[in-house]
Amino acid sequence: RTSGSNVRVVMEGRLEKRGMWNPLWKARYVVLDDRGRLFYFKSKEDSRTPDKCCGSLPVRRDSKFSRPSMTNGRAVFQIEVPSSESSSERTFQFAAKSLGEAQEWMRALESTSKRIYCTEFGPSIRHW
Repeated sequence: RTSGSNVRVVMEGRLEKRGMWNPLWKARYVVLDDRGRLFYFKSKEDSRTPDKCCGSLPVRRDSKFSRPSMTNGRAVFQIEVPSSESSSERTFQFAAKSLGEAQEWMRALESTSKRIYCTEFGPSIRHW
């Protein structure tokens, strides 16, 4: 699936999300695009309307991803987004229904992060 401006959706699906300031788990429909943005919506239907986005976070080359683990019946993983000029460091927790699903999300996030890195700092080849 692609979204506006030929941005490709890498992965999408229902996860639970918990932020730094609100400790409650909330069901969200999450969309990871190939430009390194993770968007979250209240529902899959809302994901078709950008104005209904509840929030987003950058998946950057310096983002840190925790290995998923089972906690209280949830397959929980964490994304740490380092501080930048416009924001302070933030930690987001997500939970999938199963450990396998959480691992799929981690693979998609890590590969997107590496792809962003290669796009920004592609290999330099010199011919002598």
